[in-house]
Amino acid sequence: MSTPEKCPYVVCMDTCELLCSGQFVGINSKNARGILKHRMKQKEERNNVMKKANETVVLCGASAYEEKYYLNPQFSKLPEHIRQELQIMCVLYTQKVGGILMLEFTPEGHLEFKTEAKENDFFYDEIGSVLEIKKLQNEKRELMEALEMFYRVVFLGEEFDYDEA
Repeated sequence: MSTPEKCPYVVCMDTCELLCSGQFVGINSKNARGILKHRMKQKEERNNVMKKANETVVLCGASAYEEKYYLNPQFSKLPEHIRQELQIMCVLYTQKVGGILMLEFTPEGHLEFKTEAKENDFFYDEIGSVLEIKKLQNEKRELMEALEMFYRVVFLGEEFDYDEA
């Protein structure tokens, strides 16, 4: 039979309903507690995301000052080639322009580029920053739209619209 991890709609159902419906054969009290803990953890994670609904969520970022790249662990389920593309894009941007680049999701699920620089950073190219971001938005339009859709479906719980895709 199926397990909770393989059923996509299990998240929405109460564990008690799962047990009473007999959907999972071979459930005993030991693994039922595990299912309940798993459901509670998923619900808590979803609530934490929803609490932050009025805040932006950082996808990734890079800093020319620390020479580091950051990927939000909540997005570790993204395919490896997308994570690598994001890393290359952010690091090349900071190498070229300087400062700090962050990709953030708005509460509505739109992906925005945010930049900042230290006050005394005379190497930061403010004009080049705007031009480079516009260039990235044009070149990586499909990637950005796919990431927005991923965020809206996985984190905001919106339905996937096949007509929009």
